Amino acid sequence: MSTDSEAVPRDDSAHETTSPPSGDEKQTSYVIGSQEWLDCMVDRSERGNAYAHFSLGQYYFEKKDYPNALNYFNMADKKGNLQATYQLAVMHYDGLGVAEDQHKGMQYMKAVAQATKKEHYHLVPSAQFSIGQAYFQGFGINQSDEEAIQWYILAANASNQQNVGCIKAQNALGMLFSRKDSLNLQQAFHWHQKAAESGHLESMAALGQMMLSGHGCTTDKTTGIKWLKKSSIRGCMYANGLLSCEYFNSKLYSRAVENALKICDLDKEAAQTLQEQFIPHLVHRGIAISCFVLARCLQLGQGIERSEEKAKMYFDKASLFDKEITSDLHTKMTHGVM
Repeated sequence: MSTDSEAVPRDDSAHETTSPPSGDEKQTSYVIGSQEWLDCMVDRSERGNAYAHFSLGQYYFEKKDYPNALNYFNMADKKGNLQATYQLAVMHYDGLGVAEDQHKGMQYMKAVAQATKKEHYHLVPSAQFSIGQAYFQGFGINQSDEEAIQWYILAANASNQQNVGCIKAQNALGMLFSRKDSLNLQQAFHWHQKAAESGHLESMAALGQMMLSGHGCTTDKTTGIKWLKKSSIRGCMYANGLLSCEYFNSKLYSRAVENALKICDLDKEAAQTLQEQFIPHLVHRGIAISCFVLARCLQLGQGIERSEEKAKMYFDKASLFDKEITSDLHTKMTHGVM
């Protein structure tokens, strides 16, 4: 498992270019990362300022200078800075600048997840989500869907519904309740709808698909397509694949081809880059579906000039990205459903 180590959850009301004064110091504005800012933070850190400890830790963390980051985060944590505690959880859990120790990482993360002070509320849902992920994946802790669900729900019901940890937890619950061994389509729809309304692109795609098929909700093709389009336009590969498939099934072949072509020529390297922004396996799944749809149109000569050679190329590419979904689509094709 990799925790959310790309950045510590931030309070949007916090200063980004200004270091808070310590004692009777005059508040001074600097651009974060500038030499002036760095000199100021070092000076304040040497005088025991917890905010400066954390700021320097984060500065070095983002530069992947983990030994220095660890040092400053430890200093800030000892002064009760929970942002630093969160980052220490990440570093111990993922073995960044320190020996990998999931148990210690979990202790740090639970300390953040159980915080009650208002100034820490922006951290709590992300910590709760990360703990849910640990239980769900069984990484460094005994796997437990029940524990994962409990922690996800805590994060998903955060008072700030725009918190990134809250939104990720809502998506995670939607995905979990869509699995065969924990299937509850009404719950899946409920959580995907919440995440989609907060801007989660894969949940938008899942919500659109559920509305098209009437799974967990009343069938509503018009609204379903709107959700797929909204997600696809913003770069979600999974939504693009589902939209291409829906156009094909509705015999809107030219639209299916046009939509599929937007992503069908992406290679593995490009897909790897996209995985940093989206859920990795859904990136591959979306590309595979669009490749399959394009291949089928080429095979039939619908919406594009017929070409068995190109059809085979895209069928093969679909399988390369996601064998399971490609196999499912081949089965549907064999039975005349697609």
